[in-house]
Amino acid sequence: MTLTHILCTGAMIAAGIVALVAIVISFRESWHEFLDALEGQDR
Repeated sequence: MTLTHILCTGAMIAAGIVALVAIVISFRESWHEFLDALEGQDR
């Protein structure tokens, strides 16, 4: 593997991790809102 190939692969992996983290964070925020709505219905 050339240095360029290694850097390109690393950049792709880093971009994938960043995207995954962003999705998880947004999902957790909406999940908390969803749970709050459910608790509101129970009361």
